[in-house]
Amino acid sequence: MTHHEQSSRCDSCASADVTHAGTSPVGFVAATALFLWGWYVITPAVERMNGDEEAWAESTDRPSARLAALIARVRLVATIELVGFAVILVSMVAMHAVSEG
Repeated sequence: MTHHEQSSRCDSCASADVTHAGTSPVGFVAATALFLWGWYVITPAVERMNGDEEAWAESTDRPSARLAALIARVRLVATIELVGFAVILVSMVAMHAVSEG
């Protein structure tokens, strides 16, 4: 292996380390945020929906307006969580692409 080949190999390792230094914290922060989001936002929204006996009792063949609002809230917070999963996926793909490149 020539000196030039060793040098370019080390240069690509250095750039990979710099990129990992950027994508790893993004993935970690996103994963932590998703856990907290699920614990403090999604769980209470689902419990509120499931615990509202009146909303369920008012619903016969179709959800009542009250139950529909609760369902819409759960859908919204779950959709936001999916965006967080997409951020984690993109950071994982970026880390893999850099390590291969």
